[in-house]
Amino acid sequence: MIWDLFPAMASVHLAANAAALGLVAARRPKAATVFVATAAGILVAFLAGIWLDMGRPPLRTYGETRLWYALGVAGLSLLLHGRTRQTWTLVYGTSMAALFVGITWAIPESRSRELMPALRSPWFVPHVTVYLLAYAAATATSIAAFLDLRRPVSGGRNLDALLAATVVLLSCGLLFGALWAKEAWGSYWTWDPKETWAFLTWAGYTGVLHWRRARPAQATAGAWSLVALWGVLLLAWFAVGYLPGGANSVHVYAN
Repeated sequence: MIWDLFPAMASVHLAANAAALGLVAARRPKAATVFVATAAGILVAFLAGIWLDMGRPPLRTYGETRLWYALGVAGLSLLLHGRTRQTWTLVYGTSMAALFVGITWAIPESRSRELMPALRSPWFVPHVTVYLLAYAAATATSIAAFLDLRRPVSGGRNLDALLAATVVLLSCGLLFGALWAKEAWGSYWTWDPKETWAFLTWAGYTGVLHWRRARPAQATAGAWSLVALWGVLLLAWFAVGYLPGGANSVHVYAN
């Protein structure tokens, strides 16, 4: 089983990320990008192997989605670095990818090949994949907002572009999720706890996007809101199951 190779893969992945961070500290960002890309390539190969071995998309459990998130932040950090040439993007990508791979290594999960009926939908993969990319972009947006508060750069244009991408991805995630829910449960929206917090996350980032465009002179307030919204995102992703009513969510399949 491919999962038996996970400790070896994780060790190499973490080593590559550590090397990338060391090169960033040594002010060699070009060399660091090679190691970030190498670590991402290792994840691609491993996830592809899981998919082939298990005969289903590796997106069912939190452990599996953490690996996709690690891949998403790595890819996003490389894109952001190519656009902005700011080294924080590489630090973000390597540290978050290493953290989520490390968590998956530390927390064992069942490795069932079975996929429950509700997940056997053509909307399952695009919904979860887009949301993981959205969470990666939202995290980067909140980090960029915090850094922009400390030292504004380029009039916030990079932050606004990243925020717009976050809103687009979150919107697509909600749309795909609604289509999936209609097929699986017969209703586009039920105000399930996970759906409610996903909507709050979308509303928060979308509201700040409009605020910054309508009131550019008050961009600081919007930036602080983006920093706070990262907490809402974490609640939507990880803490819903621990909130009142969360145990009855139709999204408990992710545990």
